[in-house]
Amino acid sequence: MNGPEDLPKSYDYDLIIIGGGSGGLAAAKEAAQYGKKVMVLDFVTPTPLGTRW
Repeated sequence: MNGPEDLPKSYDYDLIIIGGGSGGLAAAKEAAQYGKKVMVLDFVTPTPLGTRW
């Protein structure tokens, strides 16, 4: 079983982007193409219909 003790204690990213809109995703893609480690944070309201991209 995976619990909090199984999670990494630290993270190492070159860029953290807040917002997964078109600008955020474009910036993340560009940075990743340059070999950067990128994290994208986005909030999506849960729905029983699911999320479509």
